[in-house]
Amino acid sequence: MASLRADDDHRGRVKGASRVRVRRVERIDTIVVHRIGGTARLASLDDVVRFFTEDPEGIATVTLTGTWERRGRIAKAWREHGVPRWASDRAHVPYHAIVYGDRLGQFLDIGRRGAHAAGVNATSLAYAVLGDFRDEGDPGGAGPHHPTGRALARLERGLADAVRAVPSIERIVGHDEVRTVPKGCPGARLLRELPAMSARVLSRAPAPVGTE
Repeated sequence: MASLRADDDHRGRVKGASRVRVRRVERIDTIVVHRIGGTARLASLDDVVRFFTEDPEGIATVTLTGTWERRGRIAKAWREHGVPRWASDRAHVPYHAIVYGDRLGQFLDIGRRGAHAAGVNATSLAYAVLGDFRDEGDPGGAGPHHPTGRALARLERGLADAVRAVPSIERIVGHDEVRTVPKGCPGARLLRELPAMSARVLSRAPAPVGTE
């Protein structure tokens, strides 16, 4: 399946990625931008991978359906009694790509359905940026990070590559824009960069080169 022209290809790193449901690429019309990590628990890309593939909470997030309360109850039971084999075998990072620093890593094939945004998983690609970009008005309060110029430039180049690979993409949105209840994702500091970035990408304008 198609590559996203990533700096680093992590698709073979997570065994569950090959078990993610396949969908028709021509149905994809949206890119959803997320934030991930940026906390002491999830400070690095390796922490993020371990969370979704080894931690019962992360595994429940990407392998179960239903309410968060239900997933939380099951994750608690898994923490006490162990994660069942069927779930650990299907655990995967739910984003197609993650931007960390000035690099972009691919975690899912374009034709696989990420578990990242209920209601649009079948018709979207998921891009996440490592860091907590919430502002004072976001749920949970302000995070410690501001997106750097280099990270924003790498995100924009990645989005442009995705649009070239999947011409049916019509919109680029933040996660909260497709949620009924906002959770501060990708955070106001990143979200306010998206309208201009989306306009450039969807008009096929050249992406800027980051200098920060």
